Amino acid sequence: GNWATNDINSAAAYAASLPSGPGQTSLVNAVANQMASDDPAKALNWADQLQDGPGKSQAVNSVISKWASSDPAGAARYLQSMPDGPARQGAIPSVADNWANSDPSAAAQWVADFPNSPQKDNAYSNIANKWAGADPVQASAWLTQLPSGSSRDAAVKTFSDKVLSTDPDGADQWAESIGDPKARQAQVTNLLQKWMQTDPTSASAAVQKSSLPADVKTQLL
Repeated sequence: GNWATNDINSAAAYAASLPSGPGQTSLVNAVANQMASDDPAKALNWADQLQDGPGKSQAVNSVISKWASSDPAGAARYLQSMPDGPARQGAIPSVADNWANSDPSAAAQWVADFPNSPQKDNAYSNIANKWAGADPVQASAWLTQLPSGSSRDAAVKTFSDKVLSTDPDGADQWAESIGDPKARQAQVTNLLQKWMQTDPTSASAAVQKSSLPADVKTQLL
């Protein structure tokens, strides 16, 4: 640890020369984090030159998360300018999560520009989680205009989990709008099971009206 602090440039050169593996991953992380406290853009420029691999992805993610916690818009702009690859993809959810603390609408607009991927799904889920907690009305307006697909499904699933305790009927209606049939059935079942514990009368009526197969309805009731 101290050596990385004392002579960051030597440590950086040494870390970059190591073969990929747990030793290189942890040294790369230490160097990137040390650089990031002074100059996150410099740390990312350095990490971006490394060979693709777990060390690079972890270093980029770690620096971006640190940067995003104090300046999410700056971190987001930098990430946008990086070449596409596993390191950039992997950092999208943590920037979205940090940015959604202060400006979920800006975070959502930023994520919308990325191509579809599991990371985009995670980013939308993170935004839905923060936004539903802060302003469920605005969050639901955002969900309404999302194009259908796995990213919308991920956001809707998280949103419906988050609002279940305050608006179970709304949560159930959102879950029914999930596009993927398997994911929809799983989430509707999950929400209705929880709702049955708090308000069996309303939940039973919702089960009867739901899109669930008859055998699943019977199990729930």
